[in-house]
Amino acid sequence: MSSSATPPADGSLPRIGSRFILRGERGTVRYTGPVPPAKGDWLGVEWDNPARGKHDGVSSDGTRYFHCRQAGAGSFLRPSSKVKLDWGTSFIQALRSRYALVPTFNVADTQQKAKHSRKNLAEIEIEVPNVDALFQKELVLERLRIVAIGSRAEATATSNTNLTGEESTALRIEAEDVEAEREVSCAFDSEAGEQPGDIKRAIPKVKELDMSRSLIPTWEEASKITKELPWLDTLLLHFNRFSPLHVAPSPDSFVNIRHLGLDGTLITWSEILILSSSLTKVERLELRRNRLRRFQTSEQGRASGTDESGPIQPLQHLRSLHLQENELDDWLDLIAALTTLPQLEQVVLSLNRFSSIPPPAAGDERRFPALNQIAIDDNPLSSWSDVDALGAWCCGPASTGSEQSETSNRDPLATSSLTTFSIGAEEGKAPFASGLNPRDLRTIAIARLPSLKNINGSVIRAAERRDAELWYLGRVAEERLEEEALKVRHPRYQPLSLIHEFTKEDSAKRAQVEEPDTLRSRLIELEVYIIKSVPPRLSDAEAKGKVKLLGTSAIRTSMTKIAKACGVKARDVKELWASLSPTASATGGEGAEGNDEDVDRRITICLDNTTKELGWFGVQSGDYLFVRL
Repeated sequence: MSSSATPPADGSLPRIGSRFILRGERGTVRYTGPVPPAKGDWLGVEWDNPARGKHDGVSSDGTRYFHCRQAGAGSFLRPSSKVKLDWGTSFIQALRSRYALVPTFNVADTQQKAKHSRKNLAEIEIEVPNVDALFQKELVLERLRIVAIGSRAEATATSNTNLTGEESTALRIEAEDVEAEREVSCAFDSEAGEQPGDIKRAIPKVKELDMSRSLIPTWEEASKITKELPWLDTLLLHFNRFSPLHVAPSPDSFVNIRHLGLDGTLITWSEILILSSSLTKVERLELRRNRLRRFQTSEQGRASGTDESGPIQPLQHLRSLHLQENELDDWLDLIAALTTLPQLEQVVLSLNRFSSIPPPAAGDERRFPALNQIAIDDNPLSSWSDVDALGAWCCGPASTGSEQSETSNRDPLATSSLTTFSIGAEEGKAPFASGLNPRDLRTIAIARLPSLKNINGSVIRAAERRDAELWYLGRVAEERLEEEALKVRHPRYQPLSLIHEFTKEDSAKRAQVEEPDTLRSRLIELEVYIIKSVPPRLSDAEAKGKVKLLGTSAIRTSMTKIAKACGVKARDVKELWASLSPTASATGGEGAEGNDEDVDRRITICLDNTTKELGWFGVQSGDYLFVRL
């Protein structure tokens, strides 16, 4: 095979940067030559999996022969007939091995071997007339819209760590099947007569291409493939190990790419900026697990290139950026890099190292102009002020309207564009949430961020927001803080007090004479009974005690608590009925079954829509809840 991506066929040493597979482990050649005092030539390699390595490119006598991008990922291999390195194959050959291997069928042989076939594990015999023609029709390459020639075996193995014996056997069988599917390492094999244009003729209509975990060594080699696919808009290159990029690929390399996946490639932000001149339409960029620590570099201002009108601004159409599982810890560094992206709507920062998020400084006009979704789960944030600052950074350009300007001055977070937020905060990972249960964490976040409409994947309803803000006001009032300390620690206390007409005097009076209007005060107490048939009759029901539920929450969110009161699991509950006092009938939901003489003129209804709140059905304190198991 003749390609810059693979070693010569004459048995000489491979080129620096060549990629290979040895016993399922991928690596890159970093050095070729002698390693004294050992005799002969050696290969200095860096393994994709650092655990496979033994050093950083330094021999036992302290001589450095090469550098590794990951500490401890290097080792030396002696080329020999016993060390069978797989250097991969061309894109066309990998494509045909994956998609164009049409099986041959022999009726007599099939009957004899059916019970030993993986296709007949359930011992079900299936007869399909003219099956050969069907395979030929379905496996025509030029009809493909989605192509995946990355390593399925490794992708499956790395995502399944706790497997049963049967599952492990299934994966082993699949891996054996994949052995015949060679990994792609170059665009064309000239020795096989391949040339530019062959890929386009083979798969002209492909829109999505997955070359994750391939043996392609450089961006240049990858671009030779993508240039052949004019309709390509999704390119997944996860866990490849390209050589460092210093010069941008040709402008037509990735011209129509809108979704680019680069998880685990160890790419730097500087390289992303270099690539951006070829990624003029990219909208979704995935950069998980790349060990990114900083964005800003000396190349920040010039890496994206120029045209006749001046510097090209990078990533101007980017809407979604995924940065999970990196090492980011400097918020202002992130601000400098990402607030220049005019259409950025979503940033995922889960599992990074942010310990603080400073608010915008006076005179600092940098903001995310379009950002409305942030995920910052599992970062060691130290204070609730960090959460407040997130909302402040998401404020768009200030409005010129006098009324909105006045609102903004009174409540800076009122104009925030942040609507979707994921905070997570597992035990021990977020110091600011220490000691808070998930429900209180959610409630406080809702109260502190007025623009939120969705938190941790759950929609925030108007009733929940009102309850959360009132609960928060009561909680803050109990702290008895001085005016200045109150403004610093709880910047939304004053705006919320105005909205809900809540004053310190009111708080003091309520503390003396009644319970504040909080979530706890809005709990309704219901008597729970187990029934065996419907409609329910109190005389036939088995009393199980009382339960307190939030009337403004969906019934399905309270199902676990209801089931627990009955001593069963939520999945055991078949039906839920309520017996309402006559005063509730005017506000009750649909489904009334009429009066029941055994429940003293109460209205009995079936709570058949668990997405509705108890209050929607007119359920209130003192009513009966019937559970049919």
